[in-house]
Amino acid sequence: MFLDRICQLGLLQHDPESNIVAPLPLAVRRKLIWEVVQCLSSRTSILAVPPAQVLSSTRHVEWMMELLGAGFALPIEDVAIVGECVAVYRVWLLDNPDLIPSALRAAIGQAYEQRFLQTCFMHMSLLFQPRKPHDAATLQNEPLNPDTQCATHVNLCRQILAVFLTCAQQQTQKQMSAHSQSEYSFSNETWSVLIKVVLGCADRLLVEPTLQCVSNSGGLGADDKGNRRTSYLEGTSSVEKGLVALWGGRGAESKDRTPMGSVSGEFNLGPKMGDALCDSLSKVLFEVWLRSGEMSVDLWSCLKEEFFKWTHRIEVIRNWNAVVLGLTNRVINQLYGGSEGTLQTCVTFVTGGSFSLDLKEDFAVYAWHRLTYIIGNVNSIESPEIFHVAIKGIAKVVDAFHAVGIDSGAESDSNSPEGNTLLHMFGAWLFEAVTRKSPEYEDGISEAYAILCRIFCQRQRRKQFLQTYLARFYSALSVGLRTGHPQTLTSIILNCEHFFGMDLQGSRVLVYDFAIGVRRVLPAIEDKEWGSTSGLDELRRGTLKVLGCIMGFSNRFSTVPMKGLIPQEKNEWSARIQEIYQDSEPRPSSSVTGVDQGTAAPKSKFSSLKLFCLDVLLSSLSVEQNPQNCKFILHLLGCFAYEEVLHCPGAICLILDAVKAKMLSKTWPHEVMPSVFDLLSQTSAFWAPVNNCVKSTSKDVVSTLCSYVDGLFCEDDVITNQQMIIKGYDCMIRWALVGGWIEKEKDCLLKVYASLCRGVSILSRDDEFSAVSGSNPGSSKHQSGSNGNISAGQLPTTPTSQSTNSTTSALANHFATFAGNVSSAMGSDKIRKGRRSLKSRGTTITSPLATLVAAVTTANGKDAVPTSPLKSNVGVSTFAKLTAESSVKAAAEICLSQMLNHLGNFPPRGSTSGVSRVSTLFCEISEVKRLLAQRRYLLDSVCSTSELDMHADGRNSLEDLGPSISEYKRFLRYYVYDNRIILGLLEQPEWAMPDNASNDSDSETSDQTPRDPKLILIIRDATGKFSWQSTLKYFDANQKKDSTASTRVSCDMKKLQPLAVADLRVTESARRPRPVSAPHAGRSRMAVELPVEIPSKCVHESDGNLVESIEFEVTSASVMGDAQEKIAPYSLKPSLPPHIPANSEVLTAECYNESAIPKFADLVNADTEEGRKYELLKRTIEKCIQAEQESYDSFASNAEPVDRNTAARPTPPVDQYDPNIPSCAFRLFLTHMGFLGLESHEKLKPLVMTEAFLKDLEKMDGLAERECFGINVLYSKDANASIETLLRPKTIDNEFFKFLHSIGTPVDLRKHVGYRGNLSSSTCRTTSYFASRNVEMIFNSPYTIRVPESIPMDEAERLSELKNVYTNSTPDTHVLILWIESLHDLAQLIKRITSTLLPSVTAAIVVHPQASASGLYDIRILNAAGLVEENWAIGPLVNGMIISQSALAKLVRSSAQSAHLVTRVLKSNYRRPHTARRLMIEEICNKHKLATSWAGFYADLFSFDSPKD
Repeated sequence: MFLDRICQLGLLQHDPESNIVAPLPLAVRRKLIWEVVQCLSSRTSILAVPPAQVLSSTRHVEWMMELLGAGFALPIEDVAIVGECVAVYRVWLLDNPDLIPSALRAAIGQAYEQRFLQTCFMHMSLLFQPRKPHDAATLQNEPLNPDTQCATHVNLCRQILAVFLTCAQQQTQKQMSAHSQSEYSFSNETWSVLIKVVLGCADRLLVEPTLQCVSNSGGLGADDKGNRRTSYLEGTSSVEKGLVALWGGRGAESKDRTPMGSVSGEFNLGPKMGDALCDSLSKVLFEVWLRSGEMSVDLWSCLKEEFFKWTHRIEVIRNWNAVVLGLTNRVINQLYGGSEGTLQTCVTFVTGGSFSLDLKEDFAVYAWHRLTYIIGNVNSIESPEIFHVAIKGIAKVVDAFHAVGIDSGAESDSNSPEGNTLLHMFGAWLFEAVTRKSPEYEDGISEAYAILCRIFCQRQRRKQFLQTYLARFYSALSVGLRTGHPQTLTSIILNCEHFFGMDLQGSRVLVYDFAIGVRRVLPAIEDKEWGSTSGLDELRRGTLKVLGCIMGFSNRFSTVPMKGLIPQEKNEWSARIQEIYQDSEPRPSSSVTGVDQGTAAPKSKFSSLKLFCLDVLLSSLSVEQNPQNCKFILHLLGCFAYEEVLHCPGAICLILDAVKAKMLSKTWPHEVMPSVFDLLSQTSAFWAPVNNCVKSTSKDVVSTLCSYVDGLFCEDDVITNQQMIIKGYDCMIRWALVGGWIEKEKDCLLKVYASLCRGVSILSRDDEFSAVSGSNPGSSKHQSGSNGNISAGQLPTTPTSQSTNSTTSALANHFATFAGNVSSAMGSDKIRKGRRSLKSRGTTITSPLATLVAAVTTANGKDAVPTSPLKSNVGVSTFAKLTAESSVKAAAEICLSQMLNHLGNFPPRGSTSGVSRVSTLFCEISEVKRLLAQRRYLLDSVCSTSELDMHADGRNSLEDLGPSISEYKRFLRYYVYDNRIILGLLEQPEWAMPDNASNDSDSETSDQTPRDPKLILIIRDATGKFSWQSTLKYFDANQKKDSTASTRVSCDMKKLQPLAVADLRVTESARRPRPVSAPHAGRSRMAVELPVEIPSKCVHESDGNLVESIEFEVTSASVMGDAQEKIAPYSLKPSLPPHIPANSEVLTAECYNESAIPKFADLVNADTEEGRKYELLKRTIEKCIQAEQESYDSFASNAEPVDRNTAARPTPPVDQYDPNIPSCAFRLFLTHMGFLGLESHEKLKPLVMTEAFLKDLEKMDGLAERECFGINVLYSKDANASIETLLRPKTIDNEFFKFLHSIGTPVDLRKHVGYRGNLSSSTCRTTSYFASRNVEMIFNSPYTIRVPESIPMDEAERLSELKNVYTNSTPDTHVLILWIESLHDLAQLIKRITSTLLPSVTAAIVVHPQASASGLYDIRILNAAGLVEENWAIGPLVNGMIISQSALAKLVRSSAQSAHLVTRVLKSNYRRPHTARRLMIEEICNKHKLATSWAGFYADLFSFDSPKD
């Protein structure tokens, strides 16, 4: 007695001896069953003894079970009886063993036990037969409405399913452990019966059509497209007969019955019960089957045949997905071991519930295989939603196999799944799925595309993809990219980001198709076409990644034909792009053989990709709103600039134009601006070709940056704009300093100065940038300030110190007109909002720095820029605002210092060190030691001539002469200005100058006239150490205008003497004398060989960008004369004071209120002590006046000369060759520069020279002026290389060495004076090095390190020593460049390197050369764990790009620099070089500054003894 469907499936056969009460009328059966169940139920028992003791034999049990089994077939209206039947069976099967009948307990372990269990399972299956409503006359209780009846029936069925599942779980627990609540043990036959019962119950209900289908079709007999079949039972006579037996009694007529497949005035519960129990039935079926371990072929075949008929139910497919995924993970663990997959079969259902089984290995594999294909061909599923769910299940299985070796953290097995294997499994279904044309199935089609793309984007270890699969995939991709649904295109784009990086055979034939797909997405998406597609930002980002892959093909295959012509859209950039490329013929980076390069028109070649990529990027830049995508576009534009700089520099001009326009529109969010400034900074390296293409590009870029920074100041939100202002300053200075072009662009130069002054004066300070005047720059009526200060537009008319550097003179000329143009450059309207008030003093503001730049004039002008806080700002600024303002001010000061010191001077012309040094190599201590030794020789005549010619490094016999530090002050003085600049003044007397050093180019007169004194300025600030030479010029004011030596002197820049060549005997440029030793901090500590003599002068020729000459007036009278000449005495007639010079007059003027000024006598009371003293003083003065008058009258009345000696003799001239003459040039320089004014006393302080002070100076000179860091470079054949193999590979590709030598300049460490990390010339002779104005990079590779052969050691010890040398050479590196031939298990290799060899590395740039085409390289950017960081702002390279060989080295180097700058912020103790130097200056000032009054300061100017602290 069981469900008839089980018999129909051929699983079980009915026993004719059972179901003995079926012929009885319903009322009789109901009454009989109710009376019996009342006696057996523990809840309603009416017996005097426990129910368990009533049934004493198995015969009794069988008879009672006949009645209980018939109770499961009663109408649902008899829910009380049916419920008690369920309760009795649940007690007998699951509950306390004491409640089990004694006959059953006695039969445990015997054959009847299994028969009893099987009978219970079969009886309970009867409840899964849907019932029809009965007549009220035949019912004992009130009839139920259809909904209540269905809910009641479903609840009873769920109780039965719970009994089935609990029995199976207890049996599994009993097999695994001796502890179990169940007293029974299932035999294989019982397991089989349970499976067949559950299978029959599931098929009976799941085969029914869904209720939604019934509602939509109006009846169960109608065919509906949403379900694959309407009713499997329709028209089946055997089914109807079975229903008659159950519902109406055996032998009843069936003519009044309605088939289940139709509705004829009655409600059929089959579809509704199927919907309600679908999820539970399928879960119980899968779990019971897996727990049974059943491997019967017949049963599995029956399940497959019936399962196909259930696929119209989405719950079945979802549960199937969960079970297959759990089995897949278990099989993966069996195949690959370790932590791959799962040790048990863990199934988690979407709707809730899970189970975990420890299946036998053979059964797990068998069940996985059978269940995977039990669904049949997924393309036969007619429901679009269910089709999509089924495809997603396949996707999860594929992803599980792809995860092998990725999530485990251990080395993956070499037998990991191949793409061909997965295609063998699912390829037929997937390729058929992507060819479906109906838009209703688009979700499933797009998912199928995604699976295929992920399969083909996995690298193959052993065997490449079969040609058949490649052909079908390429064909499907071509269709999907060009004409596919937007959702299909989205799946392709998002899953083919690394498609071209896989280097598949023939993959580049799809470049045209991908270009079409890119054009469909970028620059904008039509809403009508895409509808409500979500994730458009991710789609656009994926499209940009694809564009980055195909961008490098344009130069590599420029002449190779393309299969189609890429459509060009007309926009604001297309015409300009066509114009710049029309005269530029494409040039391939390398020859391509085997292709007929003349078969296609030029526009259908790969070179047309340049126009397409640039058009797409520029157009996308204009409309993109997502910050992350904007950064990505900017990175791609940077890479495009590197690719095209040699082919079409005009493309870079277009990029800069687009960026400038977007910047001025101010539509970019703040998080995008750092990438914008990075792009502009990177393109400044292309100044030369860009300038040759469009002359005004540099000027436009700088002007745009100035306007942008000024606009940020006007927003009056310095806290928010702090970083953007600082980055803008840095980018501005990069463009301003490159090439020296700005010296010819006066207006642009003034804009830069104006913007920098805004930053310097952001704090309310009374300094040299407190005001900017609006005076006319062309006006020549300027007055000289007092105390030697110089106003703008006028050079001093007294003997002044003039720098012999051409750039200094040019800057002085430019700064002379700066004051009058700064307001117009900034725009009075734009700066009105952020103006600051000015403390007016009513006079010309002069200070040392203002004098140097001649850039400051009177305040309170009409266009003056106030610099103090607004009056409306109530209260004191917050700490955050003050911090931000201080940072901006420091950045502006640094940029201004770089303008003054680097413009036209970097890299230094004629320098032996080149860009490896920013600071001067001149050492003032060595020079002063030489001066003291020579002076001692001249005074004592002890030292020989050869001793005087020894080089002045302080490390030879001259040092033995032992000059004390107290003597240094005779020639060397140190001052600190505003705790920011250490100023060293070193005087070179005439007697210490070489014989061939002359101030005049005319050799005939140079020996007859004294040479002009020279002063060397050593300036130390946050940007470095700089040396300048100042010469004091004397001219005779009495010479005639037409004489050879005219009073108007032209200072020709071409003839200026270099500082260090002729005067200091070193081979350095005029601005950078070389020191004894280079600074510390990773720089060379070796002694620098300084030649003793230079046979000829070294004259720097003008580079065409410098001002050729500066003219100025000199009116000082000469004081030179013949020291031996005797001057005759002369007579003098005195005159009464005031003495008025001849040919002159004294002008007097009365004040308008002079009468109001009281007399002094009126202010003194004669009766007081002060009054009496005043009267005494008055009488004394009157006596003196009377005596002078009498003396004058006596001289006037006497006609003869006076007898007394009244002759006046002039002071004898100073002997410039006298070593005892004290130095005075430093005082004249400080006077001329305005440093000795009273207003400068608080800022200019002398420094005390001590041993500690000199050591601090040496320590400061060792601090880096630029970002100095190392980059590790390694080579590996594959990811399986050990650390020892990485350090010493057996073979290294020559392409790697070419790359290593091109990423930087090979330098000889024996002569290198720049940054070197901890590398030593004893272990590394040559390595790659790169330096610019902002950074120094040393590329550290173990292949350039050599362990000394002189040290005896075996191979293992030598390798260990190599590892130690390599890891210690750059201990603080953050970036690794890895050249690898195979990308398999790349993440594992990166983790191995960062964990054992280079623990400080946080970012890795991987270069993978493509095997199918030389000259193309796949780029990967990973973190220390080998994973991709999507939020990293590293550029210009992005992860997954493919670049050509021509741009490889520059792009990798630039990206490594960017990666270092990004990852360095992770260091808690990081400090920028400029900040470190500035703090060191402050420390030196605090320790060694001489605290004295203004009187003591002036006294120190004439003192040559070291002051005491």
